[in-house]
Amino acid sequence: MRLLPFLLLFSLTARAQPLRYFTHFTENDGLSDNNVQCILRDRQGYLWVGTSNGLNRWDGYNFRHYHPDTRQAQRTVSSENIYDIEQDREGYIWLATANGLNRYDPRTETFKVWKNTGRSDGSLPNSLIWNILIDQNNDLWLACDNRDLCRFDPQTERFTTYPWKAFLKKTNHIAANSDYQTIYYSRLRQGGGIWFMTNFGLFSFDPATQRFDHYPYPSKGFAPAKPSDCGEQLYFGSWDKDLVRYNVCTRQWSRLQLPIAEQLAGGRRQVTDVFRMGNDHWVLGREGLFVLDGTALKMAAIPPTTENHHKAPWGMLNCHFLEKNGMLWLGGERGLWLLDPAAQRFGYTPLIPEDEKGIYNTFCRFVDSRLDGRRYITDFYAGKLHIYENGRLLKTIRQPGNCGLLHEDRAGQLWVAFGKNLYILNRKLLTIKPFPIPSRLLDPAVHSYFYGMTEDAMGNLWFGNTDEGVLVWRPAIGDWWKPGERENFIGRAVTDVLADVERRTVWIATQDYGLFRFDEKTGKFALYQPDENDLGGSLGAYIVKGLCKDGLGRIWAATDPGGISRFDYDAPSGQQFITLNSEDGLPSNQVNSLVTDAYGNVWVGTSKGLAWVDARRLRVRYFGEKDGMFTDYLDMPLAVAANGEILNGTMYGFQSFHPDSLLKQKQAPGLLLTAFRVFDKDYSDSLNINYLNKIHLSWWQNFLSFEFASTDFSQPQKNEYAYRLKGYDDDWNYLDNRHSGSYTGVPPGDYVLEVKSGREGFWQEPGVQLGIYIKPPFWATLWFRSLVFCLVAAAILGLYRWRISRIKREEALKTEFNQRIALTEMAALRAQMNPHFVFNCLSSINRFILVNQPEEASAYLTKFSRLIRLILDNSRTETVPLNKELEALKLYVEMEQMRFNDRFEYRLTVADDVQAEQLDIPPLLIQPYVENAIWHGLMHKKAPGLLQVRVFYEEKKLCIEVEDDGIGRRRAMELKSRSATVHKSHGMEVTAERLEVINQLYGTNAEVRTADLVDGNGEAMGTKVTIRF
Repeated sequence: MRLLPFLLLFSLTARAQPLRYFTHFTENDGLSDNNVQCILRDRQGYLWVGTSNGLNRWDGYNFRHYHPDTRQAQRTVSSENIYDIEQDREGYIWLATANGLNRYDPRTETFKVWKNTGRSDGSLPNSLIWNILIDQNNDLWLACDNRDLCRFDPQTERFTTYPWKAFLKKTNHIAANSDYQTIYYSRLRQGGGIWFMTNFGLFSFDPATQRFDHYPYPSKGFAPAKPSDCGEQLYFGSWDKDLVRYNVCTRQWSRLQLPIAEQLAGGRRQVTDVFRMGNDHWVLGREGLFVLDGTALKMAAIPPTTENHHKAPWGMLNCHFLEKNGMLWLGGERGLWLLDPAAQRFGYTPLIPEDEKGIYNTFCRFVDSRLDGRRYITDFYAGKLHIYENGRLLKTIRQPGNCGLLHEDRAGQLWVAFGKNLYILNRKLLTIKPFPIPSRLLDPAVHSYFYGMTEDAMGNLWFGNTDEGVLVWRPAIGDWWKPGERENFIGRAVTDVLADVERRTVWIATQDYGLFRFDEKTGKFALYQPDENDLGGSLGAYIVKGLCKDGLGRIWAATDPGGISRFDYDAPSGQQFITLNSEDGLPSNQVNSLVTDAYGNVWVGTSKGLAWVDARRLRVRYFGEKDGMFTDYLDMPLAVAANGEILNGTMYGFQSFHPDSLLKQKQAPGLLLTAFRVFDKDYSDSLNINYLNKIHLSWWQNFLSFEFASTDFSQPQKNEYAYRLKGYDDDWNYLDNRHSGSYTGVPPGDYVLEVKSGREGFWQEPGVQLGIYIKPPFWATLWFRSLVFCLVAAAILGLYRWRISRIKREEALKTEFNQRIALTEMAALRAQMNPHFVFNCLSSINRFILVNQPEEASAYLTKFSRLIRLILDNSRTETVPLNKELEALKLYVEMEQMRFNDRFEYRLTVADDVQAEQLDIPPLLIQPYVENAIWHGLMHKKAPGLLQVRVFYEEKKLCIEVEDDGIGRRRAMELKSRSATVHKSHGMEVTAERLEVINQLYGTNAEVRTADLVDGNGEAMGTKVTIRF
């Protein structure tokens, strides 16, 4: 018989098997393959899953795959087939594969592989390894296929084999003739040594004495297992013998039969794994999952339900991993399952046998009687009242009509209604007696039924009807009262009634008009309806389905689709309602029922799950199918049991839970950075990011993104996260269930990335703290800034000194220029006022007098005096208006013209676009060129001459042309050289110097161009001088 995985067990106790809720993972959820062969939860917090098609690592949200890849052998596994995963005390993860022993280092995220070399060099005996056992010395015991027992020392990396096969041949004659002798699994033995099972049975090995022992199967077959108080018992899976047990104390074998058909064989009875959880022993096999009651040695299957609401494992199961916190992982041919203790807090009690289930079974009302301790349950559609005592059904009472009302009044009477008929239960006889209602109060043509009941402060009993309003039985006077329009009550479709005895008030919930309030003191009704202008401060909706009173005395109404509305008696008028809806955390705005627990808080049943509301702080928590509920569609009323549990009817049964178990806070989980990227590329370092205290980045590496996950895999959809970059963020960034964050453009600096997790408003301290130093660019470093500061200071100092020096030079230059200007202007003045010119003028005046031309003499003298006055006036300023300069020039030319008896004509032309009175030019600038034209050009010409002065713009520059048609410069120089006259005119030379000074002083580009005019034969025709400003 082939034996499979086994378990070493000690004491046994019995416990009933509740309905369990599992979470199922397949390839659709990211697994690399559905055939799961081994599982490990490492100490860092990751879940490792070995399959027949690769290795998987799960962080609570995503599966990361590892497949063989020769291009990056150190980053992945050596084989697709992973048979076992273990972690040693150093934190290394060891993998048994079909192609060698693999070691994963979580610090560096690298793999190292040992394989069989095919030589006798002390290498791995066989690359196919079935199982790994790590002993107290941190040595590895390897089950290599068809090889001896092997031990691997991780420190020396040496393999040592022990001759189990030789021992087998001596003790088993069948094995001596077999070519295949292999070890499958091994476990530590109590007191030292190891157990290991093979295809030839159970063996043990003592490393200290190097002794093997064999424990053969009974020759007459396996006896049925019986309870035993032996402290060491081994449970084995088998190929076809169900579960097998070996009692170490009595050295006896026995068999525990699976609860499946006896005729199933051929591997159908195979057990693949067995382990202990609490007081139970869980069995995995070809036909699914089973639980063994160790006291009674009874085994029960955990089959999927009809709709498989709780996703129980099915098909072939291979392996398990049990965490210290009770989370159980199961692997099989159809995927991975998780049994989360946090999802087992809801109980489900079926009330209808499988063969009697129908579409009309829905359980509605529950009463745990104060008087007899019995539980009473109504089957709404079937019209039944079930009576239970100590979990046993005593009796079922059936009547026509829907059974929607069940209530125990203060006197202890139990009321039940079927349709429109009311009954009171006789507890001794377990029979019901009709309670008559006058026919005038109910319309026989209307199909309706009673659905709510309450007892007010005066002992009156209020009954709500689904289509005929409210009926009130007044025991004190022995009659019925039906409120109507005369009392301002117009509701008909009543869903619930609630008496607030302390406030002497009765509340009535309806589906047609909203919420009514009856004041017992005044006998008047008040109506509350939604206010479209104040939805948050009024009743949530017109349809009200349930009522309750919290521990603070406030009334809560379940509305559809408006959420839940709270009424506070003591609040100011107009502010008495507060409404909570899905935006405040409710799973749905379609609320069907409400109930108050023993702590005064409110539980809310909706169409999408259950909610708890803290009556004082208005905090909301949500629970649904993933929390283990049989269904999260809660359309039946909630009820509170005698033990504090809350009950809710479903089809075929009811689900229950205790508020304390749901609201219990978990211990703080760990946190992992599952990814850290810079510019969307994984951050590369020799160590995993979770093993680093601080990272250093360059200034340009300032685009950061990261992912994180809580190590609490229990209902990860409820984990909430927040992160901040300390030193950059002022506050936390809250993400709800999202588990990633990013930063862009982070400036250089020293920061700490902090991540914290929480659940439903309760936050833990930061679980991730990673230092991040972003180095500044060299131009932002202290040394560079110091250098730049020094250079700038030196430059400023140099510039300052240069500026001072320049100012001194400019001042000296200005002084020199002013002196030169003064000298040149004096020179110009002298040039124009030279004695020869004055002498000539006076001679001309004298000649006019002698020849008896007094008028000409007078005119000449007048012009001469005006010219002298203008020259003197213009010479006092640096610039003069152009028209003033032209006026002086005109006087000078007219005097010369008179003196030379009109031997030449002159023309003074000013272009239309030249505003002479608005243009300033240096004084005494044009006259020297005009004088030169007259004296050296025109005076030597025999024929009358022409002098032209033109003022115009050319290329945005002011141009003054002096043109004569005299003898030209060359002929004038020849005549001058022959002349014995000693007079020399310095006017043009002085003017050139003045222009040079002006250019240097004002940064201008004034210039003088002189051109000789010739005719077609090259003969001189005069001279043209152009002054450009």
